[in-house]
Amino acid sequence: MNPSTAIPVKRAAVGIAANVRVALWLSVAIIPLVAVAAAAGLLAPAVYQRNPATLIPALRGQDLVTLLLVPTLGGALWGAWRGSIRATLIWIGLLGYMFYTYTGAALGYYFAELTPLYIALFSLSVFALAAAASGIDPASIAERFDPTTPRRAVASFLALIGLLLAGLWLGQIGAYLRSGVLPTGVVAAGGGPYFVYALDLGLIVPISVLGAIWLWQGRPWGSILASYMLVKATTMGLALLAMNWFNLQSGIPTEPVEQLGFYTLLALGGPAIAVWFFRHCRG
Repeated sequence: MNPSTAIPVKRAAVGIAANVRVALWLSVAIIPLVAVAAAAGLLAPAVYQRNPATLIPALRGQDLVTLLLVPTLGGALWGAWRGSIRATLIWIGLLGYMFYTYTGAALGYYFAELTPLYIALFSLSVFALAAAASGIDPASIAERFDPTTPRRAVASFLALIGLLLAGLWLGQIGAYLRSGVLPTGVVAAGGGPYFVYALDLGLIVPISVLGAIWLWQGRPWGSILASYMLVKATTMGLALLAMNWFNLQSGIPTEPVEQLGFYTLLALGGPAIAVWFFRHCRG
């Protein structure tokens, strides 16, 4: 089956449908590289030895979740290739997780043997997301959701994620500006550049809020952004809980209770809302 015709694509511009095919092939390249990067970090933690010792268990916790997501990405990619709308939306959401994870690894981890691999995954995921976003037809995809789709409930959940995340990080930044005491997450990361604030406040919060607004208004891109964020919330919630579990097992203090509560909301609420949402999608 030709992937450029299996998934609803834009056809107004010459060659635009080919972008979906590019995104799919880039995703094929991502899968083995992610498997190698995550397995190396989990099973050979010496690759992280230049990072602060307080950070290494958390990195391995995320590697565990990332490695477990590799078969899911493969299944979603196969389903997208065959034209499943649900699989397409999950595939794009998982690409978002890989983009977030390996942007952080490429820009935030200390230089080591796996740095070239992180850069490759960062680049592949950026271009795969861009190609997919420019090739799919949001209107056609949005039409696959039936009239009873709980758009306002999902929009409210997205808005809650965005507001809570903004409140957490802006609260920590504000506390630092008042007291001069570095946040615990920054200290654990070695006190240097902290990509989490930049990615979350610069990308995740705006996408959550914009997705909530557009979904509430019934705009086509609302369904795409909502799907993206539901998958992102689920995967990152699981990764963040795994990171704290690895810290606990290593005798390193976990993050504050309010953050653990937020991560639990993502890990449990994300998949529950996602299943509810995707059940109303045909195909």
